[in-house]
Amino acid sequence: MSKYDFDKFSKFQRRVHNLQIKKAQIKLRKEKPKSRIPALLNELKIKDSDTAQLIMNKVLSFWFTFGFGKSQAEAIASFPLIWEPQPGNDIPQLAIVFRAENKPRSGNYTIYIPHYNGNKKPDISQYTKGQYGATVELKDKRRITIYSNSHENAEKFIRSNLLKYVSSKFKTNNFQHIFRKNIQINRMIPLRADYYPNGSNKGINPLWRHYF
Repeated sequence: MSKYDFDKFSKFQRRVHNLQIKKAQIKLRKEKPKSRIPALLNELKIKDSDTAQLIMNKVLSFWFTFGFGKSQAEAIASFPLIWEPQPGNDIPQLAIVFRAENKPRSGNYTIYIPHYNGNKKPDISQYTKGQYGATVELKDKRRITIYSNSHENAEKFIRSNLLKYVSSKFKTNNFQHIFRKNIQINRMIPLRADYYPNGSNKGINPLWRHYF
């Protein structure tokens, strides 16, 4: 892309992205007057001087870190996660999109299974999302994390629904319990699963999609 093309595109991206942030701020201030997120979102607005990498990081942070992409159309989808640590974003992964039971048109939440074994008909159950988390660290230091209504239920969900689909070469029993405040309790229903055999290295379109 030439500098002219980039300048033209970045100007368009800035207008669209900053408009989305403004809409999100208005909605949050109306629904959650005491939330600090609207003020934090100002840091994600794209500026004229931003580099291409900074623009990308701001866009990804808005849609995925803060979760605003989860309430949009399926086209925004699950997006293959760029796993840490580096090098290599080419690991196979399954992105499972859940939706809060009491939010039929929003409240989407995505869980990722790294080193997915390729099963085209995964059996994933519902679960209750809450403040009590469990995380399992795989042999290459990548993690699977779930927040539920108890540490025991979070770990149980990982064992019975997620870890069984991880390639046997990477499975461990290295669990840790964590706690995170301000997570709303919701019954989460699996909607679909998107399979990315090459992670984020080969674009954002899944090889196949399974509906639950």
